[in-house]
Amino acid sequence: MDPIERHRQMERLRHPDVWEHIEAGWTLARSGDPKAVAVALEVLESPERYHPEVINQVIDGLVMGAPATLSPVLAHLEQSPSSPGGQTCAYVLGEVAYKQGVDRDPRILPALLQTLSAILSEGTQATSTLVAAVRECARAAAVPEAEAALEAVLKRAEQEEEPYLWTIENALEVLYLITGDGILSRLRVWLQTLPPNHPLTSAIQEFLAAKRGV
Repeated sequence: MDPIERHRQMERLRHPDVWEHIEAGWTLARSGDPKAVAVALEVLESPERYHPEVINQVIDGLVMGAPATLSPVLAHLEQSPSSPGGQTCAYVLGEVAYKQGVDRDPRILPALLQTLSAILSEGTQATSTLVAAVRECARAAAVPEAEAALEAVLKRAEQEEEPYLWTIENALEVLYLITGDGILSRLRVWLQTLPPNHPLTSAIQEFLAAKRGV
């Protein structure tokens, strides 16, 4: 995107008409131009300032613009993993990975796992988008290297009084995709050491019950 067009699209983001914002957000994100994508990522950092459809169009633009958009998205995730924009970048990477399937960009999964490890201490809710993104990777292609990171997520859930259930459910599903029925026996053994009233206990019990019908 040339500087004149980029400036025009940035001006549209300041227009009072929300449709101008929507079209500008899509155009900037989809362009793949690093400076234009940087503006789109700034939009993601201030979701309260924009109509939800603007955010949706920026996300769609980043996904559709891959692989040209991946480098700035990966960099933003690394720099601001817990910010609104960083979390959305994790989501974008998951969507791109699913679309790419077995031809997944080799940078995506390592970046997600590295970020997951970096912010795991913030809790299972903070890591929910990252775990969901790893799930999207796993739905399309094998992710054996994710096993240790997801087991660490479950161990973190054990330490929390109210762990985020969506994170637990996604972690369990990916571990099943990685290990198959092997994870089931390990979970049964682990259940024997978990407090009976802990949310993780209930989540594992429900998961095991569901898998019995597979």
